[in-house]
Amino acid sequence: AEMPGFYPEEEYDLAGFSVGIVDEEKIIDGKRLAEGDALIGLASSGVHSNGFSLVRKIFDVEHADLKSPRDDLGGRSLGDSLLAPTRIYVKAVKALLKGGVEVHAISHITGGGFYENVPRMMTPGLTAQIRLDSFPRLPIFDLIQKTGSIPERDMYNTFNMGIGMVLFRGRLIAAPTSEEVFFMPKRIAVLVSGGGTNLQALMDAQGRGEIINGEIVLVISSNSNAYALERAAKAGIPGCVLPRGDARTVTAALVEQLKETRIDLVVMAGFMTIVTGELFRAYPDAVINVHPSLIPAFCGKGCYGLHVHEKALEYGVKVSGATVHFVNEECDAGPVILQKAVEVLPDDTPEVLQRRIMEQCEWQLLPRAVSLFCQDRLKVEGRTVRILNV
Repeated sequence: AEMPGFYPEEEYDLAGFSVGIVDEEKIIDGKRLAEGDALIGLASSGVHSNGFSLVRKIFDVEHADLKSPRDDLGGRSLGDSLLAPTRIYVKAVKALLKGGVEVHAISHITGGGFYENVPRMMTPGLTAQIRLDSFPRLPIFDLIQKTGSIPERDMYNTFNMGIGMVLFRGRLIAAPTSEEVFFMPKRIAVLVSGGGTNLQALMDAQGRGEIINGEIVLVISSNSNAYALERAAKAGIPGCVLPRGDARTVTAALVEQLKETRIDLVVMAGFMTIVTGELFRAYPDAVINVHPSLIPAFCGKGCYGLHVHEKALEYGVKVSGATVHFVNEECDAGPVILQKAVEVLPDDTPEVLQRRIMEQCEWQLLPRAVSLFCQDRLKVEGRTVRILNV
């Protein structure tokens, strides 16, 4: 690679590579590509590793302010936005294949952008039709184009523009949309207030490729000291803290942040703050919560944290569990998405029962429900949530 202005004289990089093995009949080589196949676009995390010679010239990075938060970058600094870790697509592609997506060809959008990389997987006589308004551009690319006065075509001939990998498919796990559009991952925000164990379960599932067509892009806390924010930072996920105030003020700030970040799904994961109906009007059937009981048992006002398990033990139930449900203006009353039960043992304490339900129920149900939503496989019909088949 040519990287002018980067390597001092007599210095070099040591690079490595890996080699894999695959059954010959499972090789994805583009031979099955056919007219009518659709494109799946897998979101990038940013600039990745391409176009940095141009980036360094545009921003004069040796003298630019790389640390201050910027409104035009969604509150992130220029340095964080430019150096966002490159997204690796192995687990995501494996999950798509496992989920039933029939992939005919794959192209990694690296140097040369769309114009040079998409044609690499095309067979003679075929061309790709791409609607640029079918996927969101990351803010960093808007800033690069504006600052450098770069023509639109040159942007798409240099950068990934928010799509790090393109797959051609013959059959999609979710209901098909247009045959010309990218199938973009849903953008997920997780709301937290404390330690963030459910957030960690979601991030771990995302790392394993289990959240199909979804990506956690923002963590919002009602508590500036929440350890969940540290978990997010370690995972490279932006975090922010809501301002103090009454429920109306907090909700208005929350909705504004969600809209600015183009969020598709809001996940409440131990979010201990009252919000108003403005949130649910802004995101109808797009806010979900995990509750540590089998709703309608032990839910509603006053039922949170250890109190739920204390009530379950006081009542003497033989099973308890967790529920993932859509959230509406009535506490714990939204349509149920998934539930799972565990046995209540004679010597259980609230703490022991809480841990069992988290490990065996919450940490399994919540990632699964998020993945189903992101695949457009949840259909709300009154109080019933239907899970659509592949």
